[in-house]
Amino acid sequence: MGSVPGFFLVLWTQKYRAGELSAKDLHCNEIEVWSYDPKLFAVAGVVDRLSLFLSLWDEKDERVEAALEQMMKEMPW
Repeated sequence: MGSVPGFFLVLWTQKYRAGELSAKDLHCNEIEVWSYDPKLFAVAGVVDRLSLFLSLWDEKDERVEAALEQMMKEMPW
């Protein structure tokens, strides 16, 4: 996805400072191939929230699940 969206960077920093994450969590990499260009719906170079949610909805990491839940609650439906 290019850069880390600010929302997740702030969330990661808060959890790291609280001792919920370790430095090893920062060194995880994953490459995704999307069926469409995420730039189509990006805002200021950041992927749109719905596309981000759909790309991570089946993630088993509780931290990701919590972040996605919080992000979707903030969506203006």
